[in-house]
Amino acid sequence: MKKSIIFLLCLIAIACNRPSDPLFGTWQASKVHVDFDIKYTTPDMVKQIGEMEKQNRIEIKADSTMSLAGNGYILEGQIKLLSDGKLYCNDELFGIWADGKITTRTPSPFGEITVEYTKE
Repeated sequence: MKKSIIFLLCLIAIACNRPSDPLFGTWQASKVHVDFDIKYTTPDMVKQIGEMEKQNRIEIKADSTMSLAGNGYILEGQIKLLSDGKLYCNDELFGIWADGKITTRTPSPFGEITVEYTKE
């Protein structure tokens, strides 16, 4: 009986000290690159869009749910990480997880916005 209790306590200690998944947590936009065609935009517009994108935050929970909040919208869903680093949200490509960062690319009629997120 004494050995069973000691074994159970060891299992609990190991489970409590297990490192959490590095993907779980809150991510803040750290770098934004707005690559728009200058025929359709102005430098002020590009700057404004970049500043708005820097407000984005991603939260990924241990139950594989994700929420992205920014620019007045919220995207929520189930997140899945593939072995090649591709992140999918609700079965659509969301971004890439590599080198401890999440990178998203969003196409638009004017060009592309690339946002790099780092963990808070």
